[in-house]
Amino acid sequence: MSNATTMQMIRLAKYANWPHPDNRTAAYQSVAAAIREYPAGRQQSWGIPFTLLAGSGHRMVLLQKETPVVEIPVNALAPYICVLHSWLQSPESIDVDTPPEGRTVGAYTLIYADGTRFTQPIRAQFEVPTWASALTLLSPCLAFPANFPPPTDSAVARKKRNTPPSIGGLSNPGLFLYALPNPHPTKEIQLLQFAGYDDAPLIVAGLTLYQGAHHPLRYLPRCLYQVKWRGQLKHVDAVEVDLGVLLRCEQTTGRCDLAWLQSPYAGLRTPEPVRGQEKLFEITGAPDATVAVTITNHGKPATYHFPLGETYAQGISRVGDATLEAVGGQRQWVTVRVIDGSTGQPTPVRIHCSGAKGESLPLHGHPAVVDTVEFHNCYAADLVIGGRQYAYVPGEFTTDFPVGEVYIELYKGFEYTTSRQKVIIAPGQQTLELTINRWIDLREQGWITGDTHVHVRSTERCWLEGQAEGLNIVHLLAFQASRRPAYQLEDVTGGIAVDKNDTIVCVGTENLSDHFGHVHFIGIPGPVAPLNHFLPSAGGPPPFRTLTECAFEVKRQGGLVIRAHFPYCGKAEDPLLIMYGLLDALEINTAWDDGYAMKEWYRYLNCGYHIAVAGGSDICDALRAIGDHRTYVQLAPGQACTFANWAAALRAGRTYTTTGPLLTFSVDSHVLGETIQLSPQGGMVEVVATGACQWPLGKLEVIYNGRVVATAEAHEASGPLRIHESISIPSSGWIAVRAYCREGHPAEYMSAHSSPIYLACGSARAFDRPAAEHLLALVQGGREYLDTIATPSDPADKQRMLRVFLDAQRALERRIAEAASGDLP
Repeated sequence: MSNATTMQMIRLAKYANWPHPDNRTAAYQSVAAAIREYPAGRQQSWGIPFTLLAGSGHRMVLLQKETPVVEIPVNALAPYICVLHSWLQSPESIDVDTPPEGRTVGAYTLIYADGTRFTQPIRAQFEVPTWASALTLLSPCLAFPANFPPPTDSAVARKKRNTPPSIGGLSNPGLFLYALPNPHPTKEIQLLQFAGYDDAPLIVAGLTLYQGAHHPLRYLPRCLYQVKWRGQLKHVDAVEVDLGVLLRCEQTTGRCDLAWLQSPYAGLRTPEPVRGQEKLFEITGAPDATVAVTITNHGKPATYHFPLGETYAQGISRVGDATLEAVGGQRQWVTVRVIDGSTGQPTPVRIHCSGAKGESLPLHGHPAVVDTVEFHNCYAADLVIGGRQYAYVPGEFTTDFPVGEVYIELYKGFEYTTSRQKVIIAPGQQTLELTINRWIDLREQGWITGDTHVHVRSTERCWLEGQAEGLNIVHLLAFQASRRPAYQLEDVTGGIAVDKNDTIVCVGTENLSDHFGHVHFIGIPGPVAPLNHFLPSAGGPPPFRTLTECAFEVKRQGGLVIRAHFPYCGKAEDPLLIMYGLLDALEINTAWDDGYAMKEWYRYLNCGYHIAVAGGSDICDALRAIGDHRTYVQLAPGQACTFANWAAALRAGRTYTTTGPLLTFSVDSHVLGETIQLSPQGGMVEVVATGACQWPLGKLEVIYNGRVVATAEAHEASGPLRIHESISIPSSGWIAVRAYCREGHPAEYMSAHSSPIYLACGSARAFDRPAAEHLLALVQGGREYLDTIATPSDPADKQRMLRVFLDAQRALERRIAEAASGDLP
């Protein structure tokens, strides 16, 4: 849609003199060939229409020192003369020792009806590009590339523009759009003269008189707009902008008000209910632009044309029964400081900002629309959860907010109270101070927390996000999935990537197998090959060793071995890794699939294997937060937060996994990971467990050998839950605690589970025959896969890997046979 009433296109057919058959050099011949493929007829550049010549003959006006001045009759008023032009420097004309910027290469002269003149010099890098423009990606100061740039946001709804492509072949970036300001807009222009002053030619491809009141290339700031019909929100069929662009559409989830401030969904990934959606359109354009809005009433579509400049300046414009309203209005740059109430110092946080209508307010340097589709496009420190867009920010940052009401949510992990508040931004305000407060400090009690499973982030970004989410440790894992190249393999150096302000980022690998499982290795000098064991049909290399063999190597080097998202993504090798004592922890989310992962873990514990639990988010996109699923480990008294101390505590089993609740647990004063020696007949133990959370807890349970033996429940909003009971222990095994948030609350997905405290009744070892038979079936399946459809690198590798599985199979068969005969200790 172009505004034909304010434009007058001038055909250049009578004046065109190029390309012509006697092009002098190969470079000019190349440009001539490109121009003959140029689109012809009516085209648009930045919404301004031009008529471009067609055919295999002359398509443009070429101006040089030796060519005569070209005079074009105008006989019209025009505040601006828009020209599609360029300056063609052939390779032989380029002198790298003489900067071309500022050189006058031509002139455009306006000859008025009263005989007076105005001449505009055409200067290199001012009105036209130079040969260096293409190399430096620098546009001329006063002209734009003819191709309208696409919107930078991911989610856009915009009109497609038929714009001329760039010309190739010479050292120039193609055609550029220049709008010549007429210093005497009320005087009639009789003639327009074009002249060239340089050996390198100036070419003119299009000419249009622009009769608007404002410069057509000086765009208004991007702004959100809302359409109403008779004062009510109305479905909009289409929005088009002639001298601008519709950057994006935003569907809000409702206005921000007292209900939003008090919402129980603050900080949670549960989608917040929609309370009156409003559709907003982000538009930028020239002040003379027209916004065409199509609305259907009673089956009949009607289009309303709104002046963009008037709407932006006055905040609203009316056409018939319809209105277009600017949302946000005046903006103010402020320096924001987020203060940790416990220290009085600035602290990084995860922040969401909205306007009064619920419109998202992207912070400076953060995208208006976060890319949540491709995980490898997740560059910025942003995410979208619960229908809200968040940014990770340091404790002090600068951004521009709309003057007036701004609604802010601050989040900093599980130990800080999520805060929602309304602030008023005043005109001229320069600073804004916000505070976030702790409700508990487990660090003082010797606990540190980390995310054991993070992907596709820079190390510094991991540190910022970890700080903002209240994490002390972040495991950043390189990996290679299918045919994709390995991600961040160059970061696996064995050292600590970042260590500052009580947050440590260390880099390892996640080694993947489609049958055997996913295991990550961290704290070693370099990656352990192979990174993946996928079938060749999925792009994987032939396997040459098992994950168990890799784990032996990592343990010899003192590294950590953790089973990722247990028991998913293949599990045939899990029994081997656990039986051989190679795993330091299993990543388990107790709420997945009705506790499937948790129950699988219990089978190993019930067979007498000692294995701790961990929590990792496995984030590789912008749809989950780092630390959304995390591990807490308890250090020895007085220990510092170091990776070595973290690893030692994790190996010792002093851990719990959580997506929200925080736990404490002891049995007869023993802590997590320890073993309590009882008589062969068993005995009584004293259990003390607590669960606390900033969201309402519903249940706290003590588990003995997979069975619930003590429970505390709350059906209304409550504080911590506590269990202090004596429990009868008849046989060897394990005991742990788990917690769940209250059902029916938006945080009901949250849960936590501790690692066990082990119970030894005499010398007897826990054993569960059905569980052992299940483990045996997994091992047999892995062995048969290797022996049949796997594609090992060579026969020797295959036989060695088969022995690893066969040894484990025989060990399990012996345990089952001994149990059947009563000889199992």
